[in-house]
Amino acid sequence: VTGNYIITVGRTKGKLTVTQREVTLTSKSAAKQYDGTPLVKPVVAIAGNGFVAGEATASSTGIITKVGSVKNTIVIEEGAGFKADNYEITKNEGTLEITKNTDTIVITADDGTWVYDGQAHSKNTYKVAGLMAGYSAEADITGSITDAGAVENVVASYVIKLGEEDVTDQFGNVTTENGTLTITKRFLEITAENAVKTYDGTPLTAEYSITAGSLAEGQTLDSV
Repeated sequence: VTGNYIITVGRTKGKLTVTQREVTLTSKSAAKQYDGTPLVKPVVAIAGNGFVAGEATASSTGIITKVGSVKNTIVIEEGAGFKADNYEITKNEGTLEITKNTDTIVITADDGTWVYDGQAHSKNTYKVAGLMAGYSAEADITGSITDAGAVENVVASYVIKLGEEDVTDQFGNVTTENGTLTITKRFLEITAENAVKTYDGTPLTAEYSITAGSLAEGQTLDSV
């Protein structure tokens, strides 16, 4: 029945529009105290419309081991067919932070005791408590004593190491305790002999000897 109609065909140009796909990427924030191991949070949350399957994925590359902070940077791994212009991508990047280790660490200088012998004595040994496995502490102990009495055995300085690396600045709760160096008096018994004489205007002297104990090496008894 087409012959019953007068048909006019008009042509109008159409328009096809593809809008950008909205994608929101969020990397995690995290914090911990120093323990010598890296802090990483590689998983990225993908929100919004997400990527077209197979075109892209995302991960975060932030890494930190020592005290400080870094941005948990987001990286897009592009797949086949990915074109950045097809996406409106928003990145929310977290922060990774490491703070100083606050576990209690105590470095204690050892005590030392000697009987007086005229020599200078010191003791440069020490004990370390609270240090994590795999770490070591090196301390400089300064203390010396020669005469009877007591002095402090001082922890003058220290270094904390991981292997050969100095990591002292990664620790925030290190205390030192001084020891004591003591010299006790040396026992000595001196006995003088009896003496008698008729007055002759000259001094009366008597012999004496050490009857118990001993003098320190190199020392002599001059008079009593």
